[in-house]
Amino acid sequence: MDRLLKPFRLITVIAVLSILVSQVFPQFSSIIHFVWILLLLLFGGIAFHEFGHVVAGWLVGFSFRQVIIWPINIIKTDHGLKIKEFPYLWEGGGVTIMVPLRGGVGRIQLIIYALGGPLFSLIAASTSLYAYKSLSTSETLFLYSFLINSFLFFGTVIPFGQFSNDGAVAYFLIRNRVKFSDIERSMKIVAEMMSGKKPREWDNRLVSSSKQSMMEKKMNTDLFDSFFFPSDIFFLFYYDLDVYGLSQAISNLKKYIEVGLKSSYKDFRKILISYYYTYKILHLFLYHTDQLTYETAQSLGQHVKVKENVLLIRIIMGVLKGNKKEVQQLMKKYDKILRSMEDIPYIEIERNLFLQLKEKISHHFNSDQSNPLFIERVNMDEL
Repeated sequence: MDRLLKPFRLITVIAVLSILVSQVFPQFSSIIHFVWILLLLLFGGIAFHEFGHVVAGWLVGFSFRQVIIWPINIIKTDHGLKIKEFPYLWEGGGVTIMVPLRGGVGRIQLIIYALGGPLFSLIAASTSLYAYKSLSTSETLFLYSFLINSFLFFGTVIPFGQFSNDGAVAYFLIRNRVKFSDIERSMKIVAEMMSGKKPREWDNRLVSSSKQSMMEKKMNTDLFDSFFFPSDIFFLFYYDLDVYGLSQAISNLKKYIEVGLKSSYKDFRKILISYYYTYKILHLFLYHTDQLTYETAQSLGQHVKVKENVLLIRIIMGVLKGNKKEVQQLMKKYDKILRSMEDIPYIEIERNLFLQLKEKISHHFNSDQSNPLFIERVNMDEL
């Protein structure tokens, strides 16, 4: 089933089913045709919107790294452009990642880059409306194109939320004083994390810059509340995990969180606390099992609010409680989550920790036969 849900396979299956339904039920063929036209126009509109960001970024001196137009992922590598499938159905839409090519980055550059996408959507909408009014046949295809590109324009240029769309980013940059070296670093961090390299291979200068910023605790709270600051913390956390291991990564994460908790952004603070306690419990279970009781895990786990992290804590608590069946079910769910993110390079570290957890659980159930909570021997593959 998971293989079937891969975007390209899913689209192919839906296309074949659409053809079959049109043949068997001709009365629905016009509706199906209309839906596919709209989807193709939406895909084209999103692609043109992201192309606007690429052009704007190029004009202000940014270097292209990656563009996602669901379900296509185009990445720049040392060997040229690489086209891959982007598997995350819930991330439908488009994203462009570019970084400053040389020198610093300024307010005007960032505003132009942010508004490049909406500008191209406006151009597409205007052109479609002109074509619709000019053609004697009043081709409805251009009317649909006008409506879709207008939706993309207004939906991305009108600011709402914190950094939730292009207009919100531009509005923030116009309204606030910001430290542009931090923004530049954040852009490079995002590009580095999505580059396909393992964390230990990430740019050492970028790692050092991020650590220095963190240790000095020099930050603009408004700037880092919801977008830029988290990139520093998670960038360093995954780097530490890969280079120094779980123990040192948790120790460093605690220092980073002391800075991050100054943020006024509630959801960000919740994510930080969830990650810290999740990996603290995982570390205790993997390396200091004798120090972790069910009650301790339950107490620490109350701080964990992020869905995926809650699932991991439930697995550990299930083991401590001796509930093999529940553990098996939860492990399958967690494994499915990791598989859905397998194309993100640094998630491989999560996968390795999961394998360690899997082995530890197998050993726990297979060897602790004297434990009254022991139920039966468990094969590692079952988990």
